[in-house]
Amino acid sequence: MNRLDALIKQMQIQLDAPKNTHFKQPQWRADNPDDLRQLCHHYNGFIRQQAVVLLGLMQDARAMPDIISCLNDWVVEVRLAAQHSLAGLLINQHAQSMTSCLPELYQLLDCGRDDHLASVNRVVGFLLQPENQQHIISAISDKRPKVARLALQLVIDHHLLSTGEIIALALNHNDVMVRFTAVRLFLTEAKSVSQQQLLIVLHDSFAPIRLMAIEYLNQHSSPLLAKHQIEALLFDHHTRIRSWAIKQLNERGMDLAAFYCLVLQDKAETAKKLSCALWGIGAIQHPQAISIVSPFMQHHFPSVRRAALQLLVKLLIGSARDLLLNSAMDISPTVTKEAVRLFAKQQLSLSLLELQILVAKAESPHQFIACNQLANRLNKWDRLIFLLNQISLNHHNDTVDQLYRWYEKFNQSGTQPGAGQIEQVALLIDHPWFKQNLRCYDGLYNILMFFKQ
Repeated sequence: MNRLDALIKQMQIQLDAPKNTHFKQPQWRADNPDDLRQLCHHYNGFIRQQAVVLLGLMQDARAMPDIISCLNDWVVEVRLAAQHSLAGLLINQHAQSMTSCLPELYQLLDCGRDDHLASVNRVVGFLLQPENQQHIISAISDKRPKVARLALQLVIDHHLLSTGEIIALALNHNDVMVRFTAVRLFLTEAKSVSQQQLLIVLHDSFAPIRLMAIEYLNQHSSPLLAKHQIEALLFDHHTRIRSWAIKQLNERGMDLAAFYCLVLQDKAETAKKLSCALWGIGAIQHPQAISIVSPFMQHHFPSVRRAALQLLVKLLIGSARDLLLNSAMDISPTVTKEAVRLFAKQQLSLSLLELQILVAKAESPHQFIACNQLANRLNKWDRLIFLLNQISLNHHNDTVDQLYRWYEKFNQSGTQPGAGQIEQVALLIDHPWFKQNLRCYDGLYNILMFFKQ
């Protein structure tokens, strides 16, 4: 009987022992690698140790994450067994599997039960051997971001590829940090930068990558940043890039006010361009910005109305209250949500009567939700009156949830109700629907009785 068979037999006896009842599973077999992987996390330290040893002897590459996990086990013998098994798995056939475990491996450096630096360096040294380097290089294209990032860093640190080869592999990766790391290297170290690759970088979806490309092109006076190219950046998704484009064109003497007005006058322009043009009118501090922007509050594109609302709130400085209340009743949830957010950001107050008038105009579910959110700007007791009144009329789920939240936070504020408010609450809470369906009815009734005394 060889050592592996002897250990399997010994392990099976241990698993079948009557004392081993905790977490016991009758189907566990000591000769099954899948079962042994589970047993690496067993409550019994002796079983964990044997499982790690057996997996090392079986040379099962699928067990690497479990063995790496045991490197930080709280039992010293298990950690030692894991180190021995991991060393036995460092063969060329397992290099690809080991590369996939780089995140788990490097995570050990943040664990404090043992000094794992030697184990990490041993594995990394194995992967950096000439016959295994291709697996690290291939891992740059791995769909798992953590694997790709670590593989890319190893390739860079150990000069496994040229900068051009790295950018060719990483430029189309889904993970932004893989692209960012590669592009930063590409733009700082490459002796000859490909125009085609620069164009790809310039149109990357991640704004910091586009910014790096723009700064590089600007420093090298590239023809890719001609005036018409900078004009296109005035409509970039990112505010910082648009601001940069405005500064550059200002320095070149371009009449940005006329440019933006021309865009806004074109009825065939896209919503994105119109929104950016509205933002630009504010950014250049156009003297007639309010009169230019105000008509766009009636535009058919919701995103354009939202952009106009954001700018007008900044321009009207403290007098945008009515505008925000009207926008809270917009037919688009996008505009409504923004109006509520800005109303709260401006720390504007609201009366119960105003909100009741507003909710009477509401027709769509998102408009009712907006009214419920605006109710947060009311006095504590006026808010309760508003919510009770709304629930008595439509039993809307969102309003009921708001009432529960009011009840849960009741003790967080010491605001006292007036006599008129107590009278209104008493009248509203007598509605039969509340008694039958509201789980906090008794609590609200007790609060009312307390203040009526």
